[in-house]
Amino acid sequence: MVLINPHYNGPTGCGHGGVSAGRFAEVINPTSASVRLARPIPLGTELDATHTDDGPVEFRAGERLIATVTPLAEPLGVGDLVPVADDVLAAAEARSPFAFGKDHPYPLCFGCGNARPDHDGLELFAGRLDHGDRFGVRWTPAGLGEVPRGWCGAPSTARPPHRPWTPSSREARC
Repeated sequence: MVLINPHYNGPTGCGHGGVSAGRFAEVINPTSASVRLARPIPLGTELDATHTDDGPVEFRAGERLIATVTPLAEPLGVGDLVPVADDVLAAAEARSPFAFGKDHPYPLCFGCGNARPDHDGLELFAGRLDHGDRFGVRWTPAGLGEVPRGWCGAPSTARPPHRPWTPSSREARC
């Protein structure tokens, strides 16, 4: 059973995808699991885990499939991290569509919300680093409590952030 604390919301009324995927992956192995989200994650709801015969674990709210976690043969690596100068990151953050004072589709999102009371979210306002597909953000974790730590990456076929949600586009490997 997994329950996503309402503090860790993403879009209004739904669990934050990264936090939720990390919590689901912990059931198998947080460094060697693929998480596929089937629909928005309900907050404050016990999600029952069912182990299937061929290895994956399904999480359901009643009869509704919420997520499937599949074990991977090998742990995921994060690849090489490319250092970026602080002034370049600051400029990227200034271009972020989610920064303070800008209109935001989900201003209370735990990850990128810009209107959370007491600034109690991650406040990750990633912005484009260059004209390519690289984004950057400065982040110093502090006092995050139960937030799963680790690396999460979405495949290149994933939808852009804050676009209409579809089940086929919500796979994250954590």
